[in-house]
Amino acid sequence: MSSEIAPAPSHHPAPEDLLEYATGTGAEWLSLLVACHLTFCERCRREVAMLDEVGAALMDAAGNDDADDAWVGAAADDAAARISERTTADDAGAAGGMPAQLAGTVPRPLRPYLSEPGGRWRFLAPGIQHVPLQTPDDDVQLRLIKFRAGFVIPPHGHEGLEWLLILDGDIGDSHTGTRYGRGDVCCSDVDKEHSQDVSPSEPCIALVANLGPLIPKTMLGRVLAKIVKI
Repeated sequence: MSSEIAPAPSHHPAPEDLLEYATGTGAEWLSLLVACHLTFCERCRREVAMLDEVGAALMDAAGNDDADDAWVGAAADDAAARISERTTADDAGAAGGMPAQLAGTVPRPLRPYLSEPGGRWRFLAPGIQHVPLQTPDDDVQLRLIKFRAGFVIPPHGHEGLEWLLILDGDIGDSHTGTRYGRGDVCCSDVDKEHSQDVSPSEPCIALVANLGPLIPKTMLGRVLAKIVKI
């Protein structure tokens, strides 16, 4: 990872995702991804803080009666407990006992989800390594993926929602014509077909959640999909 100060993220979770995070009503995998994005993004941390304040004000105005349930009251605290704790950007690079190969890359909210103590990169396919992550959401495949510099993901579609949170490096998306860098969120739904390419200058590490398999559009893509089991 470069020692230079990274720019602020340009691509963020949707407002409804931040609201679900603030109220504790979102799925755990989504709350985890949002929490990790917050470690990079001051703008979204401010928005979540504002939502928390609005929720507290609504509770006070309702006099703490049954109307509190409309905001899900203390659900924000519950969400924070489920993902260990909310962090600030200053915590994102803390070593916290992580091995050198992952220290400085894995945000603190993500660390309790490593499938084995400390975590380690495992070979997945030529040019791809991964770290499987534990999640109670059985229908979600969640893992850290490291793509080698210059790697190209062949054209494909999606049978379910896909979230990428870029932790290091960058990746381009043919559908949007956008490059996503550190802290950026890239979402793909069932209507989106695209290819993706990693910068030739450095690897890309991403937190990836898949709610359904990919739909390869090329022979190479079908082979790759069978290897990586996405």
